[in-house]
Amino acid sequence: MKAVFITLFLFLLTFSSKAQSSRYFTDATYKIEFTTDLQPHSQADVRANRIVLFPSNQPLLSQKITIPLQNAKPFITAALQYDGPSDEQLLEQFAIRFSEDGERWADWIPIYEDMHIPDESRQSAFTGQLIFAQATDKYFQLAIYPKAESAIQFSQIQVVFSAPGETQISSSKSPFGQVNSRSVCPAPAFQGRTDWCSLGECPYGSSPSFTTVTHLIVHHSAGTNFSADWAAVVRAIWHYHVDTHGWDDIGYNWLIDPNGVLYEGRPDNVRGAHFSGHNTGTMGVCVLGNFHDANPKISPKPAAINKLEHLLCWKSEKENLDPLATKYHASSGLNLKVIAGHRDSGSGTACPGDSLYIQLPAIRIYVDSLLHPVSIFSPVKNSGYVTITPTLAQNNIQLKYATDYHPKLTFKIIDPSGKVVQLADFQSDIMIDISNLSSGMYFVQIVGKDISDVFRVFKN
Repeated sequence: MKAVFITLFLFLLTFSSKAQSSRYFTDATYKIEFTTDLQPHSQADVRANRIVLFPSNQPLLSQKITIPLQNAKPFITAALQYDGPSDEQLLEQFAIRFSEDGERWADWIPIYEDMHIPDESRQSAFTGQLIFAQATDKYFQLAIYPKAESAIQFSQIQVVFSAPGETQISSSKSPFGQVNSRSVCPAPAFQGRTDWCSLGECPYGSSPSFTTVTHLIVHHSAGTNFSADWAAVVRAIWHYHVDTHGWDDIGYNWLIDPNGVLYEGRPDNVRGAHFSGHNTGTMGVCVLGNFHDANPKISPKPAAINKLEHLLCWKSEKENLDPLATKYHASSGLNLKVIAGHRDSGSGTACPGDSLYIQLPAIRIYVDSLLHPVSIFSPVKNSGYVTITPTLAQNNIQLKYATDYHPKLTFKIIDPSGKVVQLADFQSDIMIDISNLSSGMYFVQIVGKDISDVFRVFKN
């Protein structure tokens, strides 16, 4: 009997260990204890149930606090929430930093508000964007920066920590994008829910709402730019949206990592939660990374931009959308580009970051060129808006408006293989330098509202 008991005990212990190791997510919430966790100074009134910060250039710092997670893999995420002032005139910002040993600290990371959350569904006055830390970090410290002109009172501050676990490869792959041979832009291959969350811990929303898509909204995740496990980053975003925001699914319809891998979020035409409460009529696609500064070092990788362009082309063709058009978006009440950035919602967000947002005009043009490919069989088409001279050129060609009406147009110079070798917007007569092009035939496509002209030009 004793041997049977020991055998049963070992079996249960083994089963428990396996069950625990099979879970992706570990999480814990740390609530800041004002009187013990904070370092008061002469300009702060810290009590058990509140903090009041008075005008000061000195931030209020927390003590060194242990991160309440163990064996976090492959990284740690943190989301700050507080109940207190939501007025930007009072609070400059929060910041957080991390340390492995409590002595050497990484740089302070500013905590920006997550602008995806509509006011009516906020669970706290402020929810910060998802912050990424190393799996080896053991400690964190907070800093609160008030603005100089007002006192601020908080009632609660907490940090939600989570680790999404290392990705386990699914033994049965979900179906990838179906290729339609008749389509100009076939559906791109993607990782489905059972690929990036193979343990089944990231279910679809239980009550999806469908929408007719009229606008394609581009985001960045504003998170890490480096990861050895991007599927884990997708799971971390799902967990943040569901467990921190209280949504029923990840907010985006699609996510793209720097390697160009496409991940399915909410299913196609299911209304997302990504456009500051005005989600009806939109598809949300998030490029993973933080592109806040217009700096080439943190620009999206070419593979990610390429996958974004082909995804937008597929959806534009599927929904019969003009990627160069501007049209009314009923949910927001705004006239928006069909391919727009999150910041175009007018909510005050900088998403999708400067270094991605400045690429949207070129992305729109390239998507349009994918939808309307030019080849050696393309007929010359001239609506009469623009003339082009000379058609046999050495160094320059000139585009001139034929009338006093000067609509904003885009020119694309396309080689015989269909590759766009030069493009730009113009709204007045323009001289184009083609001296760096190889000799041969090229197409010049002029694109604008209700205009799509094609000219042939020969370069000596």
